[in-house]
Amino acid sequence: YITKFDTIKYDNQKHITYMTSFKTKKNKEDTKTFKFSLSINNAKKSRNKILEKKTTYPYLINIIGSEQALPQAVVSDIIDRLSNGKVNLIHISYEHVKLPEGNFSGRKGTWKGYSADEFVSQLMNLIKQTFYRDKTMDENAFKIAVGAVRYSFLKISPSKSIVFDWKSALSTKGNTGPYLQYALVRAKSILNKLNETENNDKNKDRTELPINYSPSEIERKLILLLLNTSHIIKRPDSNPSNINTYYDIVSICDHTYNLAVEFNKFYTSHRVYNAESNEAKSFRIILLKSFINTMIYLFNILGIPELEVM
Repeated sequence: YITKFDTIKYDNQKHITYMTSFKTKKNKEDTKTFKFSLSINNAKKSRNKILEKKTTYPYLINIIGSEQALPQAVVSDIIDRLSNGKVNLIHISYEHVKLPEGNFSGRKGTWKGYSADEFVSQLMNLIKQTFYRDKTMDENAFKIAVGAVRYSFLKISPSKSIVFDWKSALSTKGNTGPYLQYALVRAKSILNKLNETENNDKNKDRTELPINYSPSEIERKLILLLLNTSHIIKRPDSNPSNINTYYDIVSICDHTYNLAVEFNKFYTSHRVYNAESNEAKSFRIILLKSFINTMIYLFNILGIPELEVM
């Protein structure tokens, strides 16, 4: 929402004064002016340092809170001028996390007890009460806790505040980390059952789709989602203005969730072990493996731990 106009003045060729004013589109009357003055020698040194980094990194990315948007825009503009447009400084901003009962306050100390380790520890206690009674399942409880926290944060756009709700985050229904983990566990359990009862090597060799099988509508939807994964996981191109699109983790979260939803529909309506024909069974085994591999790939990107049982 920022537009700008600026002037640069030289003083006896020894100092450079940089002035820039920013107006927000939301409030055209709100104008803020920043003024910087530095020696030309220091400016040249800064420029050289910036250009040196350019040879190593395609972008300079600064991750800091959204309340710093205006100062970051000024810094970005200065670096752009010092490097003659050769260096791209990108500010990836984020809003803050709060609990339903209110914001965290540094002055009041309400953040105490909510460090990353303490946060996960509290979730683990809730998970043990909900999922497990056995203390030997601590590792699984930790993985579910980490998956719940990370996914709860990542699925929300960085421009929006996150209200973290304990029970919602741990639900195995809906758009949550445990829901995704449970879908993958379900898929693995089917494959494990097949491997236990049939020739393991035979299942591993099933890579060619049967010619005479016609997939159902649910299977087609799952296939299309799997094929679309490569388009969702984009890579940055040479245009820095597209950086937010190419690093849109929210879209990856949405895609992972949609895959889990379609798989659960497949799980409840299609048989694999006792399929109606050999062709259907072969096709579904390949589809199952594709889903598992894709979900593991997406989990690695999102930092969601895998589980074998849940």
